[in-house]
Amino acid sequence: MGEVETEEVDSAAHEALARLQSGESELAIHPRCGTMLATTGVLSGMAAFLALGVGRSRSRFRWTYLPEALIAATVAALIAQPLGFLLQQYVTTSGDAGHLRIARVYKKRGGPVPVHRVETR
Repeated sequence: MGEVETEEVDSAAHEALARLQSGESELAIHPRCGTMLATTGVLSGMAAFLALGVGRSRSRFRWTYLPEALIAATVAALIAQPLGFLLQQYVTTSGDAGHLRIARVYKKRGGPVPVHRVETR
Protein backbone atom coordinates (compact mmCIF):
# COMPACT_ATOMS: atom_id res chain seq x y z
CA MET A 1 0.00 0.00 0.00
CA GLY A 2 1.18 3.49 -0.75
CA GLU A 3 3.07 5.44 -3.36
CA VAL A 4 5.57 2.97 -4.74
CA GLU A 5 6.43 1.92 -8.26
CA THR A 6 5.07 -1.42 -9.47
CA GLU A 7 8.57 -2.44 -10.58
CA GLU A 8 9.84 -2.00 -6.99
CA VAL A 9 7.03 -4.18 -5.61
CA ASP A 10 7.73 -6.79 -8.28
CA SER A 11 11.44 -6.83 -7.44
CA ALA A 12 10.77 -7.05 -3.68
CA ALA A 13 8.24 -9.87 -4.17
CA HIS A 14 10.68 -11.90 -6.27
CA GLU A 15 13.47 -11.34 -3.74
CA ALA A 16 11.21 -12.39 -0.86
CA LEU A 17 10.12 -15.53 -2.69
CA ALA A 18 13.74 -16.44 -3.48
CA ARG A 19 14.69 -15.95 0.17
CA LEU A 20 11.76 -18.09 1.37
CA GLN A 21 12.71 -20.83 -1.08
CA SER A 22 16.33 -20.72 0.11
CA GLY A 23 15.28 -21.39 3.70
CA GLU A 24 14.50 -18.03 5.34
CA SER A 25 11.15 -19.30 6.66
CA GLU A 26 11.01 -16.61 9.36
CA LEU A 27 9.98 -14.17 6.61
CA ALA A 28 6.52 -15.78 6.69
CA ILE A 29 5.95 -14.67 10.31
CA HIS A 30 4.30 -11.25 10.66
CA PRO A 31 3.11 -9.25 13.71
CA ARG A 32 -0.21 -8.33 12.04
CA CYS A 33 -1.05 -11.86 10.94
CA GLY A 34 -4.56 -13.09 11.70
CA THR A 35 -3.08 -15.53 14.21
CA MET A 36 -1.72 -12.61 16.23
CA LEU A 37 -5.05 -10.79 16.12
CA ALA A 38 -7.02 -13.90 17.08
CA THR A 39 -4.63 -14.81 19.91
CA THR A 40 -4.79 -11.28 21.32
CA GLY A 41 -8.58 -11.12 21.00
CA VAL A 42 -9.22 -14.50 22.59
CA LEU A 43 -6.82 -14.02 25.51
CA SER A 44 -7.90 -10.44 26.21
CA GLY A 45 -11.58 -11.31 25.96
CA MET A 46 -11.23 -14.29 28.28
CA ALA A 47 -9.22 -12.28 30.80
CA ALA A 48 -11.80 -9.47 30.86
CA PHE A 49 -14.66 -11.98 31.14
CA LEU A 50 -13.00 -13.70 34.08
CA ALA A 51 -12.23 -10.38 35.78
CA LEU A 52 -15.81 -9.19 35.37
CA GLY A 53 -17.67 -12.01 36.89
CA VAL A 54 -16.47 -15.52 37.56
CA GLY A 55 -16.58 -16.10 41.29
CA ARG A 56 -17.38 -12.46 42.02
CA SER A 57 -19.82 -11.38 44.66
CA ARG A 58 -23.00 -9.70 43.48
CA SER A 59 -22.65 -7.08 46.21
CA ARG A 60 -20.91 -4.75 43.74
CA PHE A 61 -22.17 -3.73 40.33
CA ARG A 62 -20.29 -5.35 37.46
CA TRP A 63 -19.05 -2.00 36.09
CA THR A 64 -17.11 -1.45 39.32
CA TYR A 65 -14.89 -4.36 38.19
CA LEU A 66 -13.99 -2.47 35.00
CA PRO A 67 -10.49 -1.43 36.18
CA GLU A 68 -9.64 -5.06 36.96
CA ALA A 69 -11.03 -6.16 33.59
CA LEU A 70 -8.94 -3.55 31.75
CA ILE A 71 -5.78 -4.56 33.57
CA ALA A 72 -6.47 -8.25 32.93
CA ALA A 73 -7.10 -7.62 29.22
CA THR A 74 -3.94 -5.51 28.92
CA VAL A 75 -1.77 -8.16 30.59
CA ALA A 76 -3.34 -10.81 28.35
CA ALA A 77 -2.59 -8.70 25.25
CA LEU A 78 1.06 -8.45 26.31
CA ILE A 79 1.26 -12.21 26.84
CA ALA A 80 -0.46 -12.79 23.49
CA GLN A 81 2.39 -11.21 21.53
CA PRO A 82 5.05 -13.88 22.08
CA LEU A 83 2.39 -16.61 22.15
CA GLY A 84 1.00 -15.45 18.80
CA PHE A 85 4.46 -15.59 17.23
CA LEU A 86 4.94 -19.13 18.53
CA LEU A 87 1.53 -20.19 17.21
CA GLN A 88 2.40 -18.74 13.79
CA GLN A 89 5.78 -20.41 13.73
CA TYR A 90 4.66 -23.88 14.82
CA VAL A 91 0.94 -24.15 14.04
CA THR A 92 -0.67 -21.78 11.53
CA THR A 93 2.03 -20.54 9.14
CA SER A 94 4.38 -22.39 6.83
CA GLY A 95 7.48 -20.75 5.43
CA ASP A 96 7.83 -23.50 2.84
CA ALA A 97 7.13 -21.79 -0.48
CA GLY A 98 7.64 -25.04 -2.39
CA HIS A 99 7.11 -24.49 -6.12
CA LEU A 100 5.27 -21.21 -5.69
CA ARG A 101 5.74 -18.74 -8.53
CA ILE A 102 4.80 -15.10 -8.95
CA ALA A 103 2.31 -14.84 -11.82
CA ARG A 104 2.05 -11.05 -11.92
CA VAL A 105 2.26 -7.87 -9.90
CA TYR A 106 -0.10 -5.01 -10.63
CA LYS A 107 -1.47 -1.81 -9.13
CA LYS A 108 -5.15 -1.84 -8.19
CA ARG A 109 -7.01 1.33 -9.05
CA GLY A 110 -10.04 2.92 -7.47
CA GLY A 111 -9.20 3.68 -3.85
CA PRO A 112 -7.70 6.68 -2.10
CA VAL A 113 -4.45 4.78 -1.40
CA PRO A 114 -2.59 2.95 -4.16
CA VAL A 115 -2.50 -0.81 -3.55
CA HIS A 116 -0.43 -3.42 -5.35
CA ARG A 117 -1.47 -7.04 -5.68
CA VAL A 118 0.96 -9.92 -6.03
CA GLU A 119 -0.69 -12.92 -7.68
CA THR A 120 0.95 -16.30 -7.26
CA ARG A 121 0.46 -19.79 -8.64
